[in-house]
Amino acid sequence: PCSARSLPSALARQTEIDERLGDKKLAVFLDYDGTLTHIAERPAMATLSQGMRAIIAALATRCTVAVISGRDRADVEKLVGLDNLIYAGNHGFDIAAPRHISRNNVAVRREEGMEFSEKLALAASDLEQELAGFTGVLVETKKASIAVHYRQAAPDEHKAVAATVVRTLEPHPELRLTNGKMVCEIQP
Repeated sequence: PCSARSLPSALARQTEIDERLGDKKLAVFLDYDGTLTHIAERPAMATLSQGMRAIIAALATRCTVAVISGRDRADVEKLVGLDNLIYAGNHGFDIAAPRHISRNNVAVRREEGMEFSEKLALAASDLEQELAGFTGVLVETKKASIAVHYRQAAPDEHKAVAATVVRTLEPHPELRLTNGKMVCEIQP
């Protein structure tokens, strides 16, 4: 099996990489939770280390860097704190890029799914009500999505939490459910 530690250093092979790229531009896409930070017990506890921030800043001087997250874009942008990156929040429903990165030297700002705000708010309310009996479950309402975190719930309740989320979303066919690491993600 291949691990990141067994891969050759990209910095040591910079000339080879440059030759293979030719006139193409390199872009690196990174997830925040679980990639740039460790998965934390609660979303607020997943903080970026100064060392990782310095690595990302150095990488951004060499290529385009995008940080993508299920979090709200403004939240992940604030947590990373670098102004020369592309940020995509809510799984890509909210994207912002500084003008020096864009093709025509204008800042890019794109929001999608905002027409689902009321439907998401109703589903979040339903989920909070239906999941109130479970200890350790957090319903996180975001701009264009909802996350139901159950990492803090008793392990023997995980399946029941997931089943409750599925059942609660049945009257909301316009929303899509995906599962992550101890989280149910609901999006338009």
